[in-house]
Amino acid sequence: MLDTKSDTTAMTVMMMDTEIQQNRNRISKLEELLYIELPEKKLKLEQEKDENRRSQLIQQQRISAAELELPEISSRQRSRHRKTKNGYFAVRAQVGDFVTENRMELARARSGYERVEMSGAQAGAGS
Repeated sequence: MLDTKSDTTAMTVMMMDTEIQQNRNRISKLEELLYIELPEKKLKLEQEKDENRRSQLIQQQRISAAELELPEISSRQRSRHRKTKNGYFAVRAQVGDFVTENRMELARARSGYERVEMSGAQAGAGS
């Protein structure tokens, strides 16, 4: 009877030993996570946060510089618009003058052609 009791005790001790070993492995993994992996992740995140702050600062400086340039850009655009508008009207006036001159030349040419036709018709009628 002692043998059965000692066999049961031995089996219980073996099971407890296995469970203790599994718990030690879990503790080891958790300690590795706590003391190695998490500090590395924390450091990496802090570096990324610092880089983001630097990037935001640079972007804010660019925005501020652009805001300072806006009035100047707007002034240049208005100036270009005036020049373009003036250039458009100048070209339009030149085209209008060109069309008017061509119409006048065409009218003179027709008038001359009609005179030639009339004198030809009169000469033909007089023969």
